[in-house]
Amino acid sequence: MIENNRLKPCPFCGNSAASFRSSYNSLKEIYLVFVKCEVCHARTGYSYTNENPALNSYTSPAALRSQTFWNSRPFERADPDPDPNPGSIDDDQHDGDQAATDEAPNEE
Repeated sequence: MIENNRLKPCPFCGNSAASFRSSYNSLKEIYLVFVKCEVCHARTGYSYTNENPALNSYTSPAALRSQTFWNSRPFERADPDPDPNPGSIDDDQHDGDQAATDEAPNEE
C-alpha cells in the first residue's frame, strides 16, 4: 500500500487517507488496481493490468485510471456560491407572467 498525494480526499467522509491498492487474481492472472479510503472504506472500481502495479509505484495506466476514477467529482461546481433555487422566478416576473396567461389568446 502506497500513500499518494495525487489523490483527492475521500468524496464521502472527506478524509485524506486514501491509497492505491492492488490484488492479484490468480484465476485470470491479472492484477486488480483500485483506490480505497482507509477510514470509511469507500473504493473505486477495478482497473486491470498484467504487471504488478506496486513495482512501478502505481504509475501504470491501470493505476492512473484508478486515480482518475477517485479524483472525479461530477457534483463539484465551479461556482463557490451556487443559487439555492436554480430556475426560480422572481415575484415581479411571476406576476407579469400570470397576467399574460390570464388574457384570452389572440384569434384571427
